[in-house]
Amino acid sequence: MARKRAVTRNNKKSMVYISGILTIMLTVLIVLSLKLNSQREALLAESKDLEYKKQVEQQRTEEINAFKDSTDTKEFIERTAKEKLGLLYENEIIFKKEK
Repeated sequence: MARKRAVTRNNKKSMVYISGILTIMLTVLIVLSLKLNSQREALLAESKDLEYKKQVEQQRTEEINAFKDSTDTKEFIERTAKEKLGLLYENEIIFKKEK
């Protein structure tokens, strides 16, 4: 009987130790899970922000390409040369209004 009680006490101590270790492991697992979840949320928010910036930059690129295409025309070059630089063709005359 005394031996049976000693074995039962040892079993109870072992069960308490194992339960404590499992509780610690479960706590660590929950904490790490919460940390990973918060990191995931931050990365998702950053991903959405980057996707928005990508769309803005693509739109800006399209606008720049459209402007580039319009500036490559002969009409644009002639208009700019006349308006900003005052250049003319050899046989061209400019009439100005008198004040």
